[in-house]
Amino acid sequence: MYLSRSPNLRYTTGAVAYFAQGIPAGFMHIALPAWLAFSGVPAMQIATFLGIITLPWAFKLLIGPLMDHFEFLPMGKRRPWVLGAQLGMVGSFLALALIEDPLSQLGLLTAICFMVNVFTATQDVAVDGMSIDLVPIEEEGRLNAFMSFGKSAGWAATAAVTGSLL
Repeated sequence: MYLSRSPNLRYTTGAVAYFAQGIPAGFMHIALPAWLAFSGVPAMQIATFLGIITLPWAFKLLIGPLMDHFEFLPMGKRRPWVLGAQLGMVGSFLALALIEDPLSQLGLLTAICFMVNVFTATQDVAVDGMSIDLVPIEEEGRLNAFMSFGKSAGWAATAAVTGSLL
């Protein structure tokens, strides 16, 4: 089973990788700001929080050339970046559990959410680069649909679940 040989594996992998990107987005961009508002945090602080944590997405254009320059070819051109970004996402996401009182530690909450987005944006670039490297041109539209579905599903499911839990 190789991504380069199996369209179904490419579609599934793309959908799952993008689902993983939707998880932090659903939590940090929808559920958490709603909870902060419900808890009485002023709108300006919530807007500042959102503005800061989404900055890594604006700097994705710097990540691509970095990936092109630093490669670990025994694992493939993009795989180390995908795996590293996944580990960073999980580690920084778990760091959120260390915050004892998010309402009084909004700066720490913002910093950790920023780091989650650094890794999530990095994964986005790596998966897109891997897609360009491996997918025949005639499959790009279908793969894009699967990836968009995965991200939307991850975003919606996480927003619903974490919003209810909060």
